[in-house]
Amino acid sequence: MTLSFGQWVKLGLGATALMKKHADAIPILRPLVNDALDLWQSVVPPDAPPEEHMTHVEVIDKIRTGTMTLAEQAQFDRASQSSG
Repeated sequence: MTLSFGQWVKLGLGATALMKKHADAIPILRPLVNDALDLWQSVVPPDAPPEEHMTHVEVIDKIRTGTMTLAEQAQFDRASQSSG
């Protein structure tokens, strides 16, 4: 899950306010929260690392020099045919 800086700040401040408001419940809820987090992590995979993307300059250079893979060449051919 990707959050912006502002969202992380709001979550942090909100969590702090909740901890102050429900200070007596923290020792009781801690095991429940830990179990819920363990369940979440066992079901929801962590965010995948971002895919590496090529810049437009790299793409143009591959087309110009003809160093495309077969899959890239097939994709380029399909795109060329549909635009013409």
